[in-house]
Amino acid sequence: MTKLAGISVGASFVGAAAGALAVADLLGVLENGPAHSVISLDLRNPLALDAVSNAAPGSPQNLGFTLARD
Repeated sequence: MTKLAGISVGASFVGAAAGALAVADLLGVLENGPAHSVISLDLRNPLALDAVSNAAPGSPQNLGFTLARD
């Protein structure tokens, strides 16, 4: 049992699915897609995917670099 983004996941395939959703959401935001606050998926029925758009996403940040010191 481990935690991914504050959610407990128990089996390796469940962790892989949760990681894939997290990466897919990040890539969607980088491509100017909607940011999601909650994504719910039942692995027994993958077509029952529910996603709630983030109503207050805040200011955009680029966490990919930092300024160098002089």
